[in-house]
Amino acid sequence: MVTGPGATCASILGVPCAVSRHDDGANIDEVETEVVEIEAKLDKLVKLCGGMIEAGKAYVTANKLFINGIRDLSQQCKKDQMISDCLEKCGESLQEIVNYHMVRLVFFSFVSPHE
Repeated sequence: MVTGPGATCASILGVPCAVSRHDDGANIDEVETEVVEIEAKLDKLVKLCGGMIEAGKAYVTANKLFINGIRDLSQQCKKDQMISDCLEKCGESLQEIVNYHMVRLVFFSFVSPHE
């Protein structure tokens, strides 16, 4: 692998790249075209990431409502201790999953640039 001032993206990454040095210098039009294409793809990726974060927020909200429904049912079934305990444990387990997803969501919301 070649690194340093004379390195091209192809030599650094080990993959073909439209932008490379020639003896007569890089073609500015090709470089500008590649930069524009890369910017467009990065913008698209950032928007997709934002969509995933929003979908994750909706998922967490729906799960919280579902967990609350399980807890309500558990309270309603207090007469049958076994069913009530089972529902309570199920609700606690699901809450742990939601908590994990919320931590991940907060992390990705933090590291993802917002428009």
